[in-house]
Amino acid sequence: MTFSEGGLPADRTSLIGRWQDSAAVMGLLTASRLVTLTGVGGVGKTRLALRAARLARRRYPDGVWYAELAALRDPRLLAHTLSTALRLAQQDTRPQAEVLADHLRGRELLLILDTCEHLVDACAELAGTLLRAASRLTILATSRTALGVTGERCYGVEPLPETHAVRLFTERAADLVPGFEPTAEVEQLCEMLDGIPLAIELAAVRMRTLTPAELVERLDDRFHLLQRGAGSPARHQTMRTTIGWSHELCEPEERLLWARLSVFGGDFDLDGARAVCADRSLPAHRVEGLLGSLVDKSLVRPAAEGRFTQLDTVREYGAEWLRRLDEQHALRRRHRDHYLGLARRFDAEWFGPDQIAWCHRMRGELPNLRAALDLCFTDPAEHRIGLDLVGRLGFLWQACGFLAEGRHHLARALSLCPEPSPERRRALWLGSWTANFQGDLDDADDLATECLVGAVAERDHVSAGWSAACCGITGIYSGRLAEALALFERAQEFHECGGDDGIGLAYTFVVQAYLHTQLGRHEEAWKLLERQRALCHAHGELWTDAYGEWVRGLVELARGNPASADFHTRASLRVKFALHDCVGMAACLASLSGTAAGMGDHSRAAKLLGIVSLVQHRYGLRLTMSRLAAIRRDAERDARQVLGERRYDDAYRAGYTSPLPAALDYAIDGTSGVSHS
Repeated sequence: MTFSEGGLPADRTSLIGRWQDSAAVMGLLTASRLVTLTGVGGVGKTRLALRAARLARRRYPDGVWYAELAALRDPRLLAHTLSTALRLAQQDTRPQAEVLADHLRGRELLLILDTCEHLVDACAELAGTLLRAASRLTILATSRTALGVTGERCYGVEPLPETHAVRLFTERAADLVPGFEPTAEVEQLCEMLDGIPLAIELAAVRMRTLTPAELVERLDDRFHLLQRGAGSPARHQTMRTTIGWSHELCEPEERLLWARLSVFGGDFDLDGARAVCADRSLPAHRVEGLLGSLVDKSLVRPAAEGRFTQLDTVREYGAEWLRRLDEQHALRRRHRDHYLGLARRFDAEWFGPDQIAWCHRMRGELPNLRAALDLCFTDPAEHRIGLDLVGRLGFLWQACGFLAEGRHHLARALSLCPEPSPERRRALWLGSWTANFQGDLDDADDLATECLVGAVAERDHVSAGWSAACCGITGIYSGRLAEALALFERAQEFHECGGDDGIGLAYTFVVQAYLHTQLGRHEEAWKLLERQRALCHAHGELWTDAYGEWVRGLVELARGNPASADFHTRASLRVKFALHDCVGMAACLASLSGTAAGMGDHSRAAKLLGIVSLVQHRYGLRLTMSRLAAIRRDAERDARQVLGERRYDDAYRAGYTSPLPAALDYAIDGTSGVSHS
C-alpha cells in the first residue's frame, strides 16, 4: 500500500459524492472520541473514513494514522499491528497494549482502525483501553458491525444516490471508453446495483466489451438466478451477486489465480504470486498476464513499488472458492514455504551490503509473515517449521524495531517445541537477546543458559557463541563488566572455531570494544574496533559497523576528542535511523549530547537531551547502560551551568516537542526545524 504523509494510503482514484457524509463524520468526530462507520462490504466505508480524516487532519497536531486490519487473523497481534502502523518500535517488555497506551497518553491524534468486523471483540477491548488511557485520542473505525464500546457513535454508510452512482459509473467507464456518456440503461444499471460503489466499479470495467444495454440484460439474468435469502440484507446479496457475476466472466485460469491470491496476508509482488499460485494447472509463465487481466477487471489493485493487493470483499470471495476447490491448506502451506524461503534468504544475506533494503522489504512483508507463522502455530504438524521460521527472522526482530513482537513469536514457538533441536537452540538465544534488550534479565539468563548447555553438548558452536554473548549482555546490564568481557571472549572463541564467523564474530568484537572502553582500556578497544571494521567492510555490512562507529565515538569522547567523537557518532546515527534501530538511535543521541557539550555547544546539547527523551518516550525505551547515563548527566550539568535554567529548559523543550524526523535530521546534520525563541 502506498502511504502519504501521516500514514494515510494515497488516493488512486477520485471519490464521487460523499461530501455530506464527510461533513457528518467530521461532526461526529467533534462530538465523540470513537466513531464507527458501518455498512455492507463494498459500500465505501474505508474511502469515506480516509476522506474525513484528510479533511480533519488539522485538528490533530500529532497526526492521523491508519491501521489496516483486514489481513490480521490473530487478535493477540492487534496491539503489535497498531504499533507498526504508528511506527512505534516494539522494544518494551510490558504488554504491547500498555506500551501503546503510554505512547498515546498526552498525544492528540486520530487513529483509523480499518476493517474490524472479524476482530470486533479484540478491537473493542483495545479501543476502550486506549481511550481511557489517552484523553486526547480519537478513533475512527470501519466495520460491518458496531464495536459496542461505551460512548461509541455509529454512522451507517449508505449506498450512493442515483445521481452520484451514475456519475461514478460514467467516470470509470470514460477511463476505458473515451467520450463515454451516460444513458437510461446506465441509470437502470446503477439502480440494479443498489448504488454500491464497488459493484458499480466492477460493472463499469465491462464497458471494454459490452454496451450498457448488454450489461443490464446480463446482470438482470444473473439476479434472477439467485434468490435473495431471507434474513440476509439485500444490499449484501447485491454485492455478492455482482462479484459472483465478475467471477463468472473471468476465464478459468483467472478464477483460479483469484482464489489462490486470497492466501496472501497483505499485498504481494509478482514473484510471490508465481511462487505461491503456480503449478501444473496454472503455469508460472501465465501468472503475470493473468494478474494483469485481474487488474484490468478491478479485482486486483496496484499497490506501491510493483506490488498488488485485493479489497477485502474480493479477497473473501476468492477464499470461499479456494475452500470449495479444497486447496486452502495446500495453498497456505505453499504461502508459508515461500515466506520461509524468503526468511532464510534474509537471514543468510543480512550480514551484507543490502541490509537497509532487506529491512524495508521485511517490514513490508510483516502481514504475510504473520499469516505464515499463524499457520505453523495452529497446526501441530507445522510447529517445528514455525520454530525455524521465527528464528530466521531474528534480525528483523532485533535490528529493525520489532523486539516485542519477535519475543511474542519466539516464546510461543519455544512453548510448542520443547524437544532439543538446532531450531530450538537458535530460538533460545534469540529469545535471550530480545529479553535482554527489553530489560527482562532473569528470562534472558535462563534462555541463554539452557541454550549454552545444549549447544556445547551438541558441538553447535554457532548457538554456543551467540548464547555466551547473550549471557555477556545480561552481565553488562547487571553491572558485572569483567564477567561480561570474559563471556564475550569465550563467545569469540566459539565463533572462530566453527561458529558464526560473520555477524556473530563482528558482534563479539564491538561489544568487547565497548567493555574495554568502560574499563578505561582504550587501546585494546581500538584494536578490536579495527578488526570489527575490516570484517564488516569486507562484507559491506552496516548494522554492526554502525555500532562500531558509536563505540569509536565513546572512545574518542573519553580521550578528550569531542569533535572526532561527534563525527563517528553521527555516522552511526545515519545508519540506525535508516534501519529504524531505535535502541541504536537512542544510544547515539545520548552520546551526541556529550559531544555537543564537549565542543561547547550547550544549546545543542540541551536540545539533544530533549530528543533522547523524545525517542525513549516514542519507542518505550529504557537506556540502562551506565556509560550513557554518565554522559547525559554530565551534559545536562554543564548545559545548565552555561545556559541557566530557563534557557536550558527552552532548548530541551524544543528538542522534545519537535517532530521526530526533523529532530533526527537536526541530530545528524545540525539542520531542521528544531528551534526555540
